Amino acid sequence: MDKNIAELLLKNLLSRVVIDSETGQGTLSGVLSAMEIEALQVALELFTTPEATDLQKIITPAPPIDKKTKPKEEPKIEVELGGDEEKDESELEVKIETESVSQVKPRAEIKLNLASLEFKSPQDREITMCLDFGTAMSKAFAAMAEDGELVENLLLKLGHRASNGESKDIYPVPSSLWISNNGDIFLGEEAINLSLQSDSFDNRERFDSLKKVLILGLKQSTPFQQPMSASLNPTDVPLSMGDAIIIYLGFLTDLACTELEEAHDCSRYVVRNFGLPSWDQERREWGEKLLQKMLIKAQIVADTFHGQWKDGLNIYDVKSVLDKIDKLEELPSYLVSQGVTEPLAVASSKLQEDEPFRGLAMVVDVGAGTSDLALFVVVKDLERNLFNGFPVEGCNQSLRQAGDVLDTALQQMIMEKSGIRDNDPDRPYVVKHLRMQVRALKEDLFRDGDCAVNLINDTRVIVDRDEFLQHETVLRFKKNLAEKFDAVLKPMKEGVVRQYGKDGISIALTGGGATLPMVTELADGVILAHGINIPKDKMALVPEEFNYDPELALVYPQLAVAIGGSMPNIIDEKRIVQDMSSYAGGFVLARNPISGI
Repeated sequence: MDKNIAELLLKNLLSRVVIDSETGQGTLSGVLSAMEIEALQVALELFTTPEATDLQKIITPAPPIDKKTKPKEEPKIEVELGGDEEKDESELEVKIETESVSQVKPRAEIKLNLASLEFKSPQDREITMCLDFGTAMSKAFAAMAEDGELVENLLLKLGHRASNGESKDIYPVPSSLWISNNGDIFLGEEAINLSLQSDSFDNRERFDSLKKVLILGLKQSTPFQQPMSASLNPTDVPLSMGDAIIIYLGFLTDLACTELEEAHDCSRYVVRNFGLPSWDQERREWGEKLLQKMLIKAQIVADTFHGQWKDGLNIYDVKSVLDKIDKLEELPSYLVSQGVTEPLAVASSKLQEDEPFRGLAMVVDVGAGTSDLALFVVVKDLERNLFNGFPVEGCNQSLRQAGDVLDTALQQMIMEKSGIRDNDPDRPYVVKHLRMQVRALKEDLFRDGDCAVNLINDTRVIVDRDEFLQHETVLRFKKNLAEKFDAVLKPMKEGVVRQYGKDGISIALTGGGATLPMVTELADGVILAHGINIPKDKMALVPEEFNYDPELALVYPQLAVAIGGSMPNIIDEKRIVQDMSSYAGGFVLARNPISGI
């Protein structure tokens, strides 16, 4: 972490300390985010010896719970890792509470379904699938190709399959997990619905945005070393954050594979890519390897619990299955191919639309957890069936802020307008219940121009979109996003600007936040680089080839990563443009080498 960023985080942390006027002692309200913990790590490294700088040794994880013995009820202080650095910490009370733990018994001995190990290589080799494990919503897509050329898109309607056609979301499924008090695990929209029906708002939370454990988690410890808190897992069966992610990825994998089987008459065991944020090299090496391993195990989870998701999975059975998978000497590693950075996947889909093009293209992918931006040099010649796409060296970055920041801002504004004071005994209940529905409220706000919410204490609050856009947190996110946009373009060399800048720069907006006002504004105006004015040109939100299906076109920005990651012509991120004095190579649609760009 940059020392300046660490300094700002520590100053913010200190500003939240409240000094008691009578005792002179300080207390800190709010859950510590992963960024704040990392900032503390930086401070320790500056002022202490190397032996004393390991926060993972200082912050001791909870010991495993013995399954046979119900632990005593005792006060507990919980520190969450992998949180959102933009959360209003004043709204999130430090969890010092007494909780009882439910004892769960196994339903029956479960045997692993190892059908995936019967093969040593992918089936239906002409098909590639891409899984997009998203912060808010997860998606999948598949494509059939012959000789390197796309033959057919295979639509995977995960949302409808998960809900038997009852969900309004046809393609994506929510990245959410809920464990009931009796130890049943529910995923996706079922998790959201059941969590909102629960009356245990004092000490229960739904596990949303699972991907943030990877995006914001400390690299010094894997998610498997971080136990789920009692607010997420109320049972006596210990699960780690990594276990929870594998369970969700098993759910996602089973939906996608079952769609391939039943909707397209294909094998479950096809090769798959997976989306990755534009992480720095160190986090990418850590996160890609970790996610790849999780996805491999997820196939066995998917096969073992196939068809059982709707009724909930017994947590003891899940733990038993995960433990058995860990003991396997062989895993279906052949199924998981490569991680594809999200802007690269989007570019591989969106920039191949059927119209000639030669110039610069910027992909802005705004999801829920990250906003990923990358610059490309693209050359398309339809007469020669030629497509060249090259990332520009140094011109890709990721902002670890996106739609979830707006969720937090909306929660702040609703609580501000509610008039509920900090010392109101109802406040913790109201905040926790509100947090579980704020994402849906945000959708209402931007779709309808306002949103109304009846809080759990019967207070009614209405938020107007225009006033929301002026909220301090929203304005700060807008500023950070614009600065990141400029930072992506800054490393562009003069030779690239002079060669392609005169033709302008095409801006491809995508992701769940593609239509947000602060995002669409990025595609307006001109860019000044090396003394040259480069006009911006906003690309169509949906490529023409996907407009034939209104349902698909509606969610294309959300599906763009999964679509691009399944394409036969994924842009090679190793073939970069440094400057026009150095040539980076190329390819045509059939992967035949060409010369010159």
